[in-house]
Amino acid sequence: MTTHDSHVCLVGIGMPVRTRAQGLISSWDASDFAATCIHEASDRVVRPSPPSVPSALACMNFKAELARLLNERVMGSRVTLRCDAGIPRTRLGFEP
Repeated sequence: MTTHDSHVCLVGIGMPVRTRAQGLISSWDASDFAATCIHEASDRVVRPSPPSVPSALACMNFKAELARLLNERVMGSRVTLRCDAGIPRTRLGFEP
């Protein structure tokens, strides 16, 4: 996707460590759920976006879809507009 604009889409993901429905959620399972939802949200929102869509808008739409998917998987998950300080960042790139 080429929009000829530049925007860094920071996404913070918070996930509960225990829920009533699922019990204890390990950090491994939490990261697996997050990765699966990131890929699915990307396939639904980012990849089909036409080049005319500003990347900042595509980012906001991606975050909304990611939040919806995460909460379907683990109730109480959240997607924030920024990364928390002190937490290592993972850089993702999208290829066509």
